[in-house]
Amino acid sequence: AQRNFALQHVETEWVLYLDADERMNDELLASVKNAVGNDKTCQYSIKRKSVAFGQEFNYGVLKPDFVPRLFKTKNVHWVNKVHEKPMCKDELKVLDGYIEHYTYTGWQQYFNKFNQYTTIWAQNAHENGKKVGYFTAYGHAFFSFIQMLLLKKGILDGRLGITLSVYHFMYTLTKYIKLIDLQRGKGK
Repeated sequence: AQRNFALQHVETEWVLYLDADERMNDELLASVKNAVGNDKTCQYSIKRKSVAFGQEFNYGVLKPDFVPRLFKTKNVHWVNKVHEKPMCKDELKVLDGYIEHYTYTGWQQYFNKFNQYTTIWAQNAHENGKKVGYFTAYGHAFFSFIQMLLLKKGILDGRLGITLSVYHFMYTLTKYIKLIDLQRGKGK
């Protein structure tokens, strides 16, 4: 909602989204200038590398990903309350360079976001009529752990990669348990 509200007040032809904990490298800065200078009707995705607890991650929960962030202002709007995403029909291209995402500086910050995001996710899922039971909640949580630790190779990021995979199990389970509470009228 905040991104869509701000978008109404953008007067430039292009809009670039960065979060407060993200930094662009020099190669990306040049690539953005080039893309805007060419003035094609495209949207652009950017590689994002996560740095948390003083470590850069290459696998698992915080592995590098690609995020669409540069758009023609009139051609984009945002959806979802947690892990919001842009909706844009323009051709998607990838820019050179990357964003460094300084996501967590300590465990207090991690657990504050953990609690905030699981609550928002559960409320949004409940508002959209999503139904779930305990068996499904544990199944999703277990699969998310296996996915992050083994399939996405979180184990290769060492102790922190393994720890974040375990906490991803808990994150997934927590958001579903909060949804179950809302379904039963207990989560207000």
